[in-house]
Amino acid sequence: MATTSRVQPPMDHERDAKALTERLLKNIGEGERDYVSQPLDIYVADVEAGVERFDSQLRYCLRFQVGFPCVSISELVAVDWSNLTPFLHIGLWPWFTRPEQFHWFEQEWQSVPPFGSFGGVKLVSPLDAVSLFREGLIRFLTVRFSARQSNISTNPGLQFRVTTHTYGLRVHWSPAYFFNANNVFGSPTSPVDAWIQPGKYMFGAVGPSFPSHFDSGTFDIPPRTQANLVSI
Repeated sequence: MATTSRVQPPMDHERDAKALTERLLKNIGEGERDYVSQPLDIYVADVEAGVERFDSQLRYCLRFQVGFPCVSISELVAVDWSNLTPFLHIGLWPWFTRPEQFHWFEQEWQSVPPFGSFGGVKLVSPLDAVSLFREGLIRFLTVRFSARQSNISTNPGLQFRVTTHTYGLRVHWSPAYFFNANNVFGSPTSPVDAWIQPGKYMFGAVGPSFPSHFDSGTFDIPPRTQANLVSI
């Protein structure tokens, strides 16, 4: 008897990204999240941690009725302000002492590195911040789901190269859906090679006499294997 092989339907990466995003963001900002990790064929621990940080920051903004900090790249991107060093210097961490200091954040940080890379910081309503975060996370996870065939979810990720026009810098990275300039990729430039999990990313660099600056481009990894930071 002849045997027939079952044809597997094509993977729909965007559909899977949307489904996971909705699970991750269920009850976001309400203080009673019921998200539970499940086995997946992609690495997701970093995303789960990012969503938890966004949730705690969102709840603060909702509680005190203040805007959520964002930067403008090709679109607005929420800022992960849980680990901003200047807050430590002026005593604003773990929480802002007064909600009105968010307006100081918006008005005074127009040229502070790395926010000057994007023309400073803009405050948006918490509900708008959730929409921006959701849309960006879907794009990020769509790229990550597209790489699952390579079976790298338990490995360091993919090898990636970053080049800059300035030598002797330390390269940093940020997920393109939640801007955080504090993740170190490697040093010194140039080039720098390191491992990174699949996704949509931004890259910047900093040095002894070179203020933190991020390139305005975003990079889908894969298919991209290299980022040439033309502005650094």
